[in-house]
Amino acid sequence: MLNGYSIIDADSHVIEPPSMWAEYLEPEFKQFAPSADMKIQGEDIVKKVSRQVRDQANKQMMSAHPNAYFQGYNVESHVREMVLMGINLAFLYPTYGLWLWAIDTMQPEVAGAFTRAYNN
Repeated sequence: MLNGYSIIDADSHVIEPPSMWAEYLEPEFKQFAPSADMKIQGEDIVKKVSRQVRDQANKQMMSAHPNAYFQGYNVESHVREMVLMGINLAFLYPTYGLWLWAIDTMQPEVAGAFTRAYNN
């Protein structure tokens, strides 16, 4: 709270645990579960983004939010970061999920399965 006003983070992101997809995808879609290095059936999810940009983004996250970064962005570390920044409320968005739904060639049924897995 700042001067009596609640602080709202309108663009906060969760980092989905890599195991989430394999755990929550329906059985007929399990073969599309991203690997720990975020590949689907061997294809890099963020192939349109250079390794240099990804590495730089990773360094920025490590620098800006070391507590959350080194704890795997678990719930406790996210809340701790919010407290440190004085945030009272946050709207949460996916991170890897956004990359998944940006795959232009993804079949609608697979996109729907990812959506259900994420929400479950």
